[in-house]
Amino acid sequence: MSLFDEKTTAKEPRAWVSGLRENQSVDGVYLVVGKSLRYTRSGNAFLALELRDRTDRIQARLWENAEVLEAKVQLDSFVRVVGQVVKFNETLQVNVTELEVVPEDSVDKADFLPTTERDIAEMDREFDSLADCVRSPHLRLLVGSFREDSEFWKLFRQAPAAKQIHHAVIGGLLEHTLSVAR
Repeated sequence: MSLFDEKTTAKEPRAWVSGLRENQSVDGVYLVVGKSLRYTRSGNAFLALELRDRTDRIQARLWENAEVLEAKVQLDSFVRVVGQVVKFNETLQVNVTELEVVPEDSVDKADFLPTTERDIAEMDREFDSLADCVRSPHLRLLVGSFREDSEFWKLFRQAPAAKQIHHAVIGGLLEHTLSVAR
């Protein structure tokens, strides 16, 4: 059993970023969306991280073994963080005491990125219904080829339509495509 299998090892509900409070202990998996190796005035290295889940972002600081762990942690990787929530300059951040890289295939990406509010299975059915209305044989073949390639369709239905603002959520590309098709 892996430390990272939250479905089978979690003893408490997931600690979503938006629910973190000062003095709270943290032991959870987060997505790294920012990182930099910095130095204190006395010259000691520390790792500054920006972590996120689907609810919000939070700054984190790792004070021990910063240079070693900075080399192991990549942007857009998942990390298990153990630490304490503190307030610094009127902003919450996590003082990290333990940090481990988590294999990407052990997490549900929907826990870390905003997701469409629409049901993806329902949008699948709507896509099929609209595809049935295509009259041109060439376009019907093209549209059908999207669904026939199961790996492509799996990726398509999970992809965001943009990086920011416009359908920038998991499932956003399918949602946007349906909006345009309607």
